[in-house]
Amino acid sequence: MIDFGIFEIKTELFLLILAVLTLVLQLVLSFKVRSLALRLLPATLFAVSTAVFFVLVFVTDGWDSLGFLLLALCTAMLLAVCGIGFAVWAIVKKRKNNP
Repeated sequence: MIDFGIFEIKTELFLLILAVLTLVLQLVLSFKVRSLALRLLPATLFAVSTAVFFVLVFVTDGWDSLGFLLLALCTAMLLAVCGIGFAVWAIVKKRKNNP
């Protein structure tokens, strides 16, 4: 369990809420923003953070490396959610162009 102030939220529920929020953010950016740089911003941030945490797994010793591994897995999951958002956007865009 993770204790967030007065609330007690299970870790799985927290990650699920974070994934849903990331998917909604990616879909809003994909459909509403015309700039490619802004569309790729969440995916870029998650890719860089995943790479940094993955490198820190091998640089650190002891229990810290396990913590960095968990952070790398969580950010990789959010990167995959961004990829799902891009896939949904591409499918909708393709269907809209091909009646």
